[in-house]
Amino acid sequence: MALSISNMQCCGIKELAGLSTCNSATDAMRQFGKLTHGRTYQDTAGIIRAAPFVQFRYVVFTQARSGYGQDFAQLITKAKLGELIETSSNVNPNSSNYVKVWVWTVDHVALKGYLDNLALNATGRNIT
Repeated sequence: MALSISNMQCCGIKELAGLSTCNSATDAMRQFGKLTHGRTYQDTAGIIRAAPFVQFRYVVFTQARSGYGQDFAQLITKAKLGELIETSSNVNPNSSNYVKVWVWTVDHVALKGYLDNLALNATGRNIT
């Protein structure tokens, strides 16, 4: 499963799913940008495609096992990409696994700047 953005009942909230499939927090943020901020990207066939901008205020993401959610939260905090609310780890009654949840208030201006810098560093030129 790859990183994906899921709709919730409120149009201002999205769920980030598949975070554990990413190679790193930076990789997750790059994929998030492709899904949400109108970036162009090269698909597996080498075709340059445009991703649509998705408007929302909050993103919910979780961690059910080691580190990936915490790493993503640390990237958001370090890069000043918005505010985060973090729960403690609690047992999920469905699986008996511990789960932790974050709610990210996205700063879209800061996020766009961060994504632009990622694109510039990856390609040597801005892809926006």
